[in-house]
Amino acid sequence: TNGYTCIYIGNNHHPECEGIMGIDESIILVSNINDVNSLNINDKNIYITNQTTLSLFDIEEIYNSLINKYPNAIIDNKVCLATTLRQKAIINQDKVDLCIIVGDKTSSNTSKLVSTGNKIGINTILVDNLEDIKKIDFKNIKSISISSGASTPSYLVDQIIEYLK
Repeated sequence: TNGYTCIYIGNNHHPECEGIMGIDESIILVSNINDVNSLNINDKNIYITNQTTLSLFDIEEIYNSLINKYPNAIIDNKVCLATTLRQKAIINQDKVDLCIIVGDKTSSNTSKLVSTGNKIGINTILVDNLEDIKKIDFKNIKSISISSGASTPSYLVDQIIEYLK
C-alpha cells in the first residue's frame, strides 16, 4: 500500500475482487454508496481504484461520492478498455426493439452490458448460445442490435448473426 489507504471498488466474491483483497488486509472494499457513506478515513494519502469489469453507470456514482468525500485522493480508474468501449456502444446505439448481448451468464462485464442497455430504455437480453436465440419470439421485433462480453468467442457471435439473418 506504500503509505496510502487503498480503496477498491468492486463486487464482493468476484474472482478479481477476491484476488485484490487478498493482496493486503488493509485494502478497503467499497461496493455501493452505503459503503462510501460509512467510510471514516483520516489519512491524507488515499488511493482509489476498481474492478475492471464494473459498469460505467455504477462506478461513476461511487467515484463521485468518494471524490466529494476525499477530494485529494488519487483516482486510478481501471475499467478495461474493451468493457468501456462495449458499454459506450450500448449507450450510443440507435433505438432498437431488442438488444442481444452474447456471453457467459456468470460474466460480470456481460451482465453489466445487459443492465446498461436496460437502464437506457432498450429491451436487452443475455444469451450464451445459439439455442437461447432459437427460444426467442421475434414476432413484434423489427430491429435488433447485438453486442458481446469481452471474452465471448467471435465465432459464437457470428453463429447468432447468421441465424438471425
